[in-house]
Amino acid sequence: ENCGTGDNKDTVESIHMDYLAAGCDVITTNSFVAVPQRMIECGLVTNEANSNSRASELIRASVDRARAAIIKYEKEVGKNKKKKLIAG
Repeated sequence: ENCGTGDNKDTVESIHMDYLAAGCDVITTNSFVAVPQRMIECGLVTNEANSNSRASELIRASVDRARAAIIKYEKEVGKNKKKKLIAG
């Protein structure tokens, strides 16, 4: 089962880079797995009580990965006047 935890960092970064190259100004993160029931189904937590801190870790990792892609993209092609944003 694909739980959308972004384990394949290179693929996630490549997708972000493709969107930026296409002119995207907002990168979205895939944090749908960061809800208690879904995390239990995916084996990321054993119960709802410890899901909040794990959800926070997953969301932070998604945002950090998107931020890293923006930084890499801007280093490769240069910054433009429009700020790139992250929506999670």
